[in-house]
Amino acid sequence: MCTAPCYYARGRFFSASDSPYWHRMDYDLDSRTIRASIGGIYLTRPQAVVSNLLRPILQSFLLPFHGLKTLHGAIVSKGGHTIFLMGSGGSGKSTTTAQLMRDGYDLISDDGPFFTIDGTAAIAMSSLDFLHVTKNTLDMFPELEPHVVGVMDHRDKFAVHRAGLQRGDAWQRPLLVDTIVRLRRGPVNRPVVRTYDKRALMRDLFNETMIVFRPSVFRDRAPLFKAYSDFIFEVVAGVVRDAHAVELEFADHHLRDLPAIIDRLGPNGVSF
Repeated sequence: MCTAPCYYARGRFFSASDSPYWHRMDYDLDSRTIRASIGGIYLTRPQAVVSNLLRPILQSFLLPFHGLKTLHGAIVSKGGHTIFLMGSGGSGKSTTTAQLMRDGYDLISDDGPFFTIDGTAAIAMSSLDFLHVTKNTLDMFPELEPHVVGVMDHRDKFAVHRAGLQRGDAWQRPLLVDTIVRLRRGPVNRPVVRTYDKRALMRDLFNETMIVFRPSVFRDRAPLFKAYSDFIFEVVAGVVRDAHAVELEFADHHLRDLPAIIDRLGPNGVSF
């Protein structure tokens, strides 16, 4: 919780850090109350309170108790084709998203889309009003400059308001992801698309999103925590089960080629 070790005792979660992001926090399950004392960087960089405290608590901790889960990645959509872009930091998610928006894709979520379960399907929903880009990406896409809001954040990224960039209203609707693209930036001569093993994909998503509650520790509220874990499992399993999964390896000079490649991806796959 809040980028620090988290402990549970008698219906309350506790988190503390003596790092530059100093805090003391607890979350009372019974009263649904969060109490926090903060110091260090939080006192001089208010944006860090949102990014390091409020957002992680909501996205990774509280929302699954209420039927919502975020996954790490970006979602774009065009013409009924909805793509979930995954990848580690620096893999080019935001840059690829900006390129796809230039080609007519709607931004559904830049980082951390919401998912819920509708029957057995995992449904994606928009979670952000901004695209977050580095200075390098901003230089590559000058049309984003007029829509920048505020200054560079603690991740060295600028927030770009998407309202003036959207061409459609797909972001206003719940969507079913049909394609998952795991991005890999590398020194390749041409873009390479290969099928991505769904077992590996499940493992990656569970490693990023799953919180394990040991029964012996949480036995006082075992049904609640079981429901929490079961819901996350259903979301990840539903996303992976219902989508075609590929890995896309590319270099920066291939960016202009990516929209045409991604246009051809879909539930039936594609060969390159």
